[in-house]
Amino acid sequence: MRSLRECGVFALDIDDWSLARKIERRMRGRFYGIKVHPKFFGKVSPQRIYAELLDMGFYVWDDDKLSDIPSIVARYARAAARGGADLVSVHGGDTMDTLVAAVEAYRAVQSASAERSRPSLDGAAHLPVA
Repeated sequence: MRSLRECGVFALDIDDWSLARKIERRMRGRFYGIKVHPKFFGKVSPQRIYAELLDMGFYVWDDDKLSDIPSIVARYARAAARGGADLVSVHGGDTMDTLVAAVEAYRAVQSASAERSRPSLDGAAHLPVA
């Protein structure tokens, strides 16, 4: 069985940046990665969050669940990849064009970045309400 240090991801879903930083430091070495929720982004830039987590050795998952027109989702996916996010969630309920745009934008950054080989995308399922 694999340990949390090898594959565990800690969900940092709080909106207090100073508390989040304390938690990050306490989780260092205990988890493989940290899932970041966009609640922080109004107060602190995603790039600052990614950089801090990457400096601590964490795998960074941006769980924004991108959902918009293809060009906007592609722009955000590209910015997240450039900023250092290892994983970006894209809302699976969007059109195929939107999902393809996100994948292509993310892959373009991945192939251009020789130093980071981990970036990937995650599709978050959209379940229709019956």
